[in-house]
Amino acid sequence: WLLRHPRLGPPIESWRSHGVISARAKAAALITLAISLAFPLGIVPLLGGEVPLPAQALTACAGLCVAAFLLSRPSRPPEPLPEPLALTRSAESR
Repeated sequence: WLLRHPRLGPPIESWRSHGVISARAKAAALITLAISLAFPLGIVPLLGGEVPLPAQALTACAGLCVAAFLLSRPSRPPEPLPEPLALTRSAESR
């Protein structure tokens, strides 16, 4: 039912087919990630709380890894090759 859902189905299909994460989804994920990282890395220390340095480093590293993954994914599916070029490429691969 999820793949047939009018709003959720197309992004899932794009991910399955081409590993695509839309620019809008990337922006939402990165904003949410930044807000989530701001709490343990910035807000808690500003309020006088203590977050151990190893926990801060691990949090920052995990956030950077997630951000790098999101940014490494394409934002739209690849353009299909023009027909003659597609035939030439398939003949070359044989």
